[in-house]
Amino acid sequence: MSETKRKQAQELPPKALKLLENPACRKYICFAGGKTFLFPTLASPDGRILALALEEEHTEPGRALVDGLWFSRPVCVVLDDGKERLGLWMEVYRCHIAGPLFLKKLLEVREKDPEQDMASAWELRFLREETDTEIPEAVLAEKALNPEWHLDHPALHR
Repeated sequence: MSETKRKQAQELPPKALKLLENPACRKYICFAGGKTFLFPTLASPDGRILALALEEEHTEPGRALVDGLWFSRPVCVVLDDGKERLGLWMEVYRCHIAGPLFLKKLLEVREKDPEQDMASAWELRFLREETDTEIPEAVLAEKALNPEWHLDHPALHR
């Protein structure tokens, strides 16, 4: 009987891991179609993948993640600490609604706010470094201010 080996994720570049450890690092994901969102929960639990917590599925970032997963559209993760900017092309690999990765991200979220909840954890796998990470500062600043609202949020119906 032969065993099917699960494909191991590539290791993330050391400079990416260093940036992720910096509390001043802003973490963005640029999706197909040009949408860019801030994801403060983006972290690497093992040096190989990036994982993030998504509070609500029915949001523009949630739809973009599903689109990346279903249609195999790579995303560009941009890590920016104000001094250095690094781009990483990543595969949207898996959505977790239970299990060890989900629990790890939930505990991270609740460490900051014990009453906070999340809908899912997402796993991104490294493909290659981006050589041109020029994202206009206005886009980065604007997206940092936009909350990730559920579609039923009253502010969206004004």
